[in-house]
Amino acid sequence: MILKLILATSIPCFGALCIAQGTTFYVATTGNDSNPGTATAPVRHLSTGVAMAQRPGDMVVVMNGTYDNEGVVAPNYVVTLNYSGTSGQPITIKAQNRGKAILDSGNTSTGTTCNGASAYFNLYNASFIIIQGFVIQHACDHGIESNNSAHDVTIRWNTFRYIANHLITDQDGRTGIYLNSSEYNFTFDGNSFHDIGRTGGLSYNDLDHGIYAHSQNVTIINNIFYNLRKGWAIQQAAGAANWLIANNTFAFPSAGNGQIMLWDNATNLTIRNNIFYNPVSYAIERYTSSVSGCTVDHNMVYGASSVMGDSTGCRLSSNPIGINPMFVNITTPYNFNIQSASPAVNEGVYLSAVPDDYTGRTRPVGSTTDAGAYEPGAAALPFYRTQAVNPE
Repeated sequence: MILKLILATSIPCFGALCIAQGTTFYVATTGNDSNPGTATAPVRHLSTGVAMAQRPGDMVVVMNGTYDNEGVVAPNYVVTLNYSGTSGQPITIKAQNRGKAILDSGNTSTGTTCNGASAYFNLYNASFIIIQGFVIQHACDHGIESNNSAHDVTIRWNTFRYIANHLITDQDGRTGIYLNSSEYNFTFDGNSFHDIGRTGGLSYNDLDHGIYAHSQNVTIINNIFYNLRKGWAIQQAAGAANWLIANNTFAFPSAGNGQIMLWDNATNLTIRNNIFYNPVSYAIERYTSSVSGCTVDHNMVYGASSVMGDSTGCRLSSNPIGINPMFVNITTPYNFNIQSASPAVNEGVYLSAVPDDYTGRTRPVGSTTDAGAYEPGAAALPFYRTQAVNPE
């Protein structure tokens, strides 16, 4: 079955009912950059396709295959976004089939000099953007660069892996994605983050993270974080406000005691319905942390003694400790779905902000939402939302 996307055509408009229709552009490994970017005449490089998508509602569809770094090396980026969508008409950049379009930034160096792109995407100052369904790998520094003023961005169903896997001697953090204090309204939904961080270069190696953010209005739901041993899965940084971290699955030790780090001041944090599997001492670590409006509830913690080492400023409730969530497979090939008999079933609370799970299937099944990224037994949605659902 092939997902069919229809190019925009001229349609009648009647006053206020006239809404601009976007155009769909296609990218394929068999394409040519002199082509118009149609389904039958796609362009070759993602940077070319993205440069064509200049209007609200435009879409770039990337067909199956592996896409290289287009000759770009650090400190530069393969694709820089220079155009924005609008509310209700975002610019969408998506894999035609989830997990089947691999964006390879090209680093093969294990030394201090990197021979790939710094990151595949640079969000720059773009807004109302969706990036969906890719495997993003082998970048020198970040999966997605975001250190300007981007806002209203959705990062959905991507895999971030093997980022910054070389010797790094400076103290600048490397990440799946970093958000500064000027950025806001970001959603991370149904992604996986693993094997991110330097292989050495300092006497301590705890600076590299899945998500590191200072920003406001951040929603982190249905993601899977594992093998992040050079930092933390999520590091909340100074000035963060209005965060929801819900229905994620965290597996295996991070650089410190927890799998989430709360650093410096933050307001209005909700951490709910997550599974924390085998952190070192507790699920959530703090460093010079001052928080207000912090709620931590209905999280499952296995392999550690508590959900937080220091809960000052946070309200804790209904966080079961020491109960095995019963993942399908905790060794390679990893599968962090939960078995039907898992105690994580119906362990969470329903959140309207989390209407589906990691695979894109509808929540809840049963009396209420399951804890973690998966909702076993949920009704299947269209095929392109449920392909390649294991982290690898």
